[in-house]
Amino acid sequence: MTGPRSVARILGLFSALADGTQGVRHVSPLGAPRPLYCTAPGRLLLAFEENAWRENFLKTANLKAMTSKTLTDRHALRQLLKKIRQDGFSVSIGQLSEGAAGLAAPVYGASRSVAAVLVIAAPAERMQQKQHQFQDILLKVASRASGVLREAGANAKAA
Repeated sequence: MTGPRSVARILGLFSALADGTQGVRHVSPLGAPRPLYCTAPGRLLLAFEENAWRENFLKTANLKAMTSKTLTDRHALRQLLKKIRQDGFSVSIGQLSEGAAGLAAPVYGASRSVAAVLVIAAPAERMQQKQHQFQDILLKVASRASGVLREAGANAKAA
């Protein structure tokens, strides 16, 4: 793959990645935990979490500003999570670290719940320039991956 770094994120941990070929890259080590409230995959997971769990998180989490752009207002975060559920993807630019950005899409399992999150991470400037292109690619790949998981689930039930 060329371009930005692609990451499959499951339950808040990086589980697989493919590095891009650009000279300037955002690097996140495998297994590195990240805050849910200020990263694209974390927000996506929060958005699709059960209401009671999400509300408890929003009431109790320490929403620490990681950068000057980090969203820490609980009401505004609730509204953003609602928009993420409606849009079917999440984007974060400069929220966790200055100059870094992420775009995340859900992969649905056989039960139609979010089984995994696919992420494209890139420098903020590149993400802003190519977000629509990245978004189109990511949503197509996530849709295909969801289809594979649904088919695997259907085959497992039939067996």
